[in-house]
Amino acid sequence: AARFFTQMQTHKNLPPRCAKLMGLAGRAYKNKLDAIESSNVQTMKQASSYFTEIVAAFAAMFAIVRKYKKLPSVLTQGTASSICDIGLDDSLLQDEELATKSKEDADEKLVSFLEKAVELSQQKGKEQPLLVIMAPPNCKAVDFVIFCQDHNSFVAVQVKSNTLTEAKAQNEQKAAFLQAAEEIRSASDSLQLVAFLAIVGSNYAETEDLKADTHFFCLQQEDLVALIPPFLRQLSGLAAGVQSVEGEDV
Repeated sequence: AARFFTQMQTHKNLPPRCAKLMGLAGRAYKNKLDAIESSNVQTMKQASSYFTEIVAAFAAMFAIVRKYKKLPSVLTQGTASSICDIGLDDSLLQDEELATKSKEDADEKLVSFLEKAVELSQQKGKEQPLLVIMAPPNCKAVDFVIFCQDHNSFVAVQVKSNTLTEAKAQNEQKAAFLQAAEEIRSASDSLQLVAFLAIVGSNYAETEDLKADTHFFCLQQEDLVALIPPFLRQLSGLAAGVQSVEGEDV
């Protein structure tokens, strides 16, 4: 898969939108393959999580382009007509100084990442109106942020792909999401944060209680099925087990 995606990226007849998708998916697959071959369990978990986060980032991009109703309004007011109009930067993901090593340094690393994200958005935000900035491994409370140049503001995003069937587990994760949103707000003095977005592959039956926080938004499994291309949906763990939707060419 890694070889196929990276080779397809250079195909001369491939539309730019597909080339971007193939290139990022290929690199994520390659990282996952290298991690598996290393036999390092922690590295494997991080590579697998990153692939899922990349897929979630594309779900957010497709949602932005479609002006999807469940997104924060700041993400749907722009003029992006393709995912190619949205930048994606994972340079901070490679910054080992930002990686969380333990619970003791989690708060400090979160603040450092947010500060770096502000710097990066100032450097690259002028190139594209929207910029997705991936967070380093194990970053507390956030997997990536989306910078909106027109409003000079950010949306923080956290991704969960596990399937939760018990009400108790769902309630615990909902509480964790709300706690993450609060932690982001309290740590983001340098960030003009307007919303917190959760992207969940879990089978949540109801999220009305989350919406009590007016700055909290959620994309659920049904949304991911509508947004993510089938080949990524099957392999990422997001919307897992859903083979296709009516009228979809798999």
